[in-house]
Amino acid sequence: MKIEKYATQSNYDKSIYSFKSEGIKIIEKRVYFTQIDDTNNFGFLPSIKLYNIALGDWDETINDINDYSRSNNGDTEKVLATVAYTIKDFWEYHPDAVLFLIGSTPARTRLYQIAIVNNFHEIEKEVTIYGLIDDDWQEFIIGSNYDAFLILQKRPLF
Repeated sequence: MKIEKYATQSNYDKSIYSFKSEGIKIIEKRVYFTQIDDTNNFGFLPSIKLYNIALGDWDETINDINDYSRSNNGDTEKVLATVAYTIKDFWEYHPDAVLFLIGSTPARTRLYQIAIVNNFHEIEKEVTIYGLIDDDWQEFIIGSNYDAFLILQKRPLF
């Protein structure tokens, strides 16, 4: 993506990224990549390395992210471009990871879908995306509405 992104910091295993959203106010954001151990619920073989990806504002009162907060900081595209960067960086260290993405609300899932559609022709060169409709995973098609997403890195086999 050619959209400007924020500088990030990550932990040693690249499972947590942090950055500062600088719009109307300065907000610390975090991106978490958390491995999902029970892949049977998704219909996958146990050998699949499935990770949930979560984005939220850092909330010091709970010492965790708040993925329900609505920042309205005026920098949504830059935040989502930063998340896309963290995905690419995460894959450098976890190349076999399959990412599961769902918003904390239906509106947030819709926001993620809009971002995918707006950048689809660029990102489809690097990833394969599946969408969930009625408990059925299907390859992402522009114009369909999905409940969740799977994102796989395209890699050469040889």
